[in-house]
Amino acid sequence: MQKKHNFLLLLTLFCGLAQAQELEFGEVKPSEFTQTYSNLDSTASSIVLYDYGDSQFIYSPSRGFEIETLVHVRKKILKESALDEASINVNFFDESRTSGENIYKIKGATYNLENGEVVESKLGKKEVYYDRGERFSTKKFSLPDVKVGSIIEYTYIRQTPLNTYNKPRTWSFQSDKPVVWSEYNITIPSYFYYQIIMGGYLPLTVNEREQISMTIQGTDLMANAMKYRFAVGNAPAFKDEPYITTSSDYVSKVEFELSSISFPNQPVKDYNTTWEQLDKTLLESDRWGEGLLNQSFLKEEVAQFATMEDQSEKLKAIHAYLVKNYKWNKTVGLFPQENMRKVHSEKEGTASELNLLANAFLRSAGFSANPIILSTRNNGRINTVYPLMDKFNYTMACVNLDGKKILFDITDPLLPMGVIPAICINGFGREISEFGNEFVPLESAQGYYEYEEISATINPDDGIISGTYTTNELGYPANLLRKTFEEMDNEEFEEKIRENHSEWEISDFQSSNIENIDEAATISYKFSKEDGGVMPDIIYLSPLMTGQIKDNPFMRKERQFPVDFGHVTNQMVKAEYVIPEGFIVEELPKPATVMLPDKGGKFMYFVQNQNGKLTVFSRLNLFKSEYSAQEYAYLREFYDLIVEKHAEQIVLNRVEE
Repeated sequence: MQKKHNFLLLLTLFCGLAQAQELEFGEVKPSEFTQTYSNLDSTASSIVLYDYGDSQFIYSPSRGFEIETLVHVRKKILKESALDEASINVNFFDESRTSGENIYKIKGATYNLENGEVVESKLGKKEVYYDRGERFSTKKFSLPDVKVGSIIEYTYIRQTPLNTYNKPRTWSFQSDKPVVWSEYNITIPSYFYYQIIMGGYLPLTVNEREQISMTIQGTDLMANAMKYRFAVGNAPAFKDEPYITTSSDYVSKVEFELSSISFPNQPVKDYNTTWEQLDKTLLESDRWGEGLLNQSFLKEEVAQFATMEDQSEKLKAIHAYLVKNYKWNKTVGLFPQENMRKVHSEKEGTASELNLLANAFLRSAGFSANPIILSTRNNGRINTVYPLMDKFNYTMACVNLDGKKILFDITDPLLPMGVIPAICINGFGREISEFGNEFVPLESAQGYYEYEEISATINPDDGIISGTYTTNELGYPANLLRKTFEEMDNEEFEEKIRENHSEWEISDFQSSNIENIDEAATISYKFSKEDGGVMPDIIYLSPLMTGQIKDNPFMRKERQFPVDFGHVTNQMVKAEYVIPEGFIVEELPKPATVMLPDKGGKFMYFVQNQNGKLTVFSRLNLFKSEYSAQEYAYLREFYDLIVEKHAEQIVLNRVEE
């Protein structure tokens, strides 16, 4: 009955809010202080009671059309850790009087319940501070008399000229706090046509639109308009989960993209509304388009590869040459900042500059190569339905060879050809050419490969386990290993291993293939360690001294969005132990082989007792880089079993004479 009662309480609150219109500033009722929201999030330090935005188009002779947005926020402070949320910073573009944004009509208040009465503490006008920057400024204020249990409220208006930012700002219905009600209204005159893009995984509670007539503020113009109302009720806090791209890919929100402007008696002004138009813009761009041309200044460098007949080997040789001679300046961005000749001269550039140069180099060498535009993981995924130029921030090359597409990137000299930087594994990129364009999956030639091996003996007299450890790594773990070696020498690296295995004594450290990026990077060393489970008459052996998965990364019971590893995975551990003389194996873990549905993954684990040795083998294969929300429960259960099997011990007893 308790569950039913809680559900009805939440439903009553939800339905009441769904019918509610805009709350009046300052109208806070005593019941708001006693209302609990444990069903929404019992651990929250604060809760957003009301998050409201309303955007209108206005006009002024000096600044032209502007978008004016009223923002109104009400929160309840539940824990001391949230007290700093009463300090508000509103950032805005502030370059000039004609193109800068305005933030004005700031009001704020704190409400406390004292003796059953709501006591209001207002924000004074002199308590709003203007922190002026060169291009961006901040209006700052701190609401007074805030304590645990307080309700805080503030509102302001933002004016944004369309010649500065031609679309309404993205409205997010979720934040890192639970939100009881989030609503966004916008009235768009018929002069402006926007694509409205809904994102995230929460359903809209309200999704309404109404055609109206309006007078545009600041003018006598009458216009038809569309009035939209979007709202989400009881939005859970968006909490960072393992294996995601960036939170903006998953938070529920509404975005706007300008498609066209059509004023009376004037020609229609179109923006990029099709992929073909976007492609044409790039192809006709002076600096970006250089990557599709044969550049005469590359002729001498290209000539050194002319005699190579094997095209695959030739491609690898060109990649090796380019990554050795050109350096990435750690900057991303779709459009080059410098022309290609200067990048060639300075041997350094942004990711797009280097890869466009690489594309031109490849074409000059006779390869069928085209640039691919993409969005990096921290920039968010592109939506292949909407051709939005500002969603892209990276360019790489793509070689079409023997019916296959080989992704070609020269920003990281420690990655083999075809293995693209991890930041680039993000859904799809778009291949651009003069003869046709298409979306290309951003998949790497190698994923995550790691093979760890231990060969050891157990001494029950002194409790010491000693032996050798070896790891072989390909793909992304090898890349991380090589980057570590790039930053430190062997002695420093050995010390780092000692820090990670503080209970181990390490000697005879060796490494191989660190510089040969086409082979598996290998590290080996001898080790010894005291083990509390090793005793004179009984041994409790935890066989996975390395490579053990101790915790399930998927702790939440449910997940609304995909699990994105970014790569396929192959992790293997083999450990071999010599059974001490006079001991027998009392208990062995049972073998296990578990498959994910639709052959999405496989876990295999077994322990063998043969010829006086214990052999332990664990293998984890994830055959997909991404798993849907519907597959999450299986993936969580899969990892639960792995953690359980990896934690099992082997028991050995001394034989009584």
